[in-house]
Amino acid sequence: MYQLTNSESVVRIADGAFIPNDPANRDRAEYEAWLAAGGVPEPFAAPMPTQADYAAAIELHLNAVAAARGYTNMARCITYLNSTVPQWAAEAAVANAWRDAVWVYAYAQLASPPDPQPSPAEFVALLPAITWP
Repeated sequence: MYQLTNSESVVRIADGAFIPNDPANRDRAEYEAWLAAGGVPEPFAAPMPTQADYAAAIELHLNAVAAARGYTNMARCITYLNSTVPQWAAEAAVANAWRDAVWVYAYAQLASPPDPQPSPAEFVALLPAITWP
């Protein structure tokens, strides 16, 4: 039995061997014969997203929201918490509270992810929205 990959190679399920798309390869010849005899490989199964995948997507989202407001990134925005410019201080306070709300929501949801598990992009779409002052 074999499984397709996201490239032209296949995996022999019995031992996890990757078989290249090379007609001179003996394992590839066995695979091609198996196909010709009516074998149907298992479809490609993309790996499930990891916590790190979600964290990276969330960080990109936080930084994109801050950048859309004119800040370099979220961390830079929040450095304005004690600014003497009231608008910047207010934006930093809102950004800080929102960032906390995003991570509280994310940790709660990722503690027991739904089945099927959303992609990182789908998960980011579910995050709380920011309301700037």
